[in-house]
Amino acid sequence: MEFWECWGEATDGSVRPFRFADEPSPTDIDEELGPDYTRRMNREGTAPEPVKFAIAVPVYNFETGSVQVMSLTQKSLIKELDQVSQTEDYSDLLAWDFVISKSGSQLTTEYKLLPAPRKASTASAMDAAWGKAKSEGFNVCRLLVGGNPFKEA
Repeated sequence: MEFWECWGEATDGSVRPFRFADEPSPTDIDEELGPDYTRRMNREGTAPEPVKFAIAVPVYNFETGSVQVMSLTQKSLIKELDQVSQTEDYSDLLAWDFVISKSGSQLTTEYKLLPAPRKASTASAMDAAWGKAKSEGFNVCRLLVGGNPFKEA
């Protein structure tokens, strides 16, 4: 799923994402934030953080043995994933595993995405986890309205 995202802050300091199917105007954002939230400010505190293009996809997490949602706003990762998908050998992204790494912090943070061959021994666990998520009503599009992709409201 592709969408646009910005973050809002409540008066109690809590934050939450606000997502839009299309690139929102400042008026769209203000209407969605309502009276309880204001846009989160940039690091310098001089302006609201920019709205970011994002993608969200279901992924299998090998550490937990479950399906989770990976949401990306990092341009470098989105670009790398797109470049991999345009390569003939990797055109079926579902046939590969991906390792994501992060180094640095704040303004020097760098992300890397590395495709890895899928081990045949993991297929049954992945299929079972995906089958379970689908049978329980998984729907990534619920993120657009602030919902839980794993549970109907």
